[in-house]
Amino acid sequence: MTEFIEQFYQEYAQLQEEIEELELRIKDQDQRSGQIEQRLVEMKRMEKPSKHTHPVFPEQYIMQGSILSVHVIDARELRPSRSGGVANARVRLNIEGNRSNT
Repeated sequence: MTEFIEQFYQEYAQLQEEIEELELRIKDQDQRSGQIEQRLVEMKRMEKPSKHTHPVFPEQYIMQGSILSVHVIDARELRPSRSGGVANARVRLNIEGNRSNT
């Protein structure tokens, strides 16, 4: 019986340690979440719509000073060039007068 009680207390102490560790991790995640929410509120406060609207959703404005990251992942159903050669898989991007090519 004594052995059972000792084992119980050891397992109980181990569970308590794990609970404390989880509570610390939750607190850390809550802090990070709060920081992200604060940054989001600050960014929304600083946003200013430009005169440009979204081409498909005209009620949506493109924000001034916004940052857009584009990652080209795949190209499908490319047509061969007019001369019958290899297809041109270049991507051209033009937003608010800023142009970029892959």
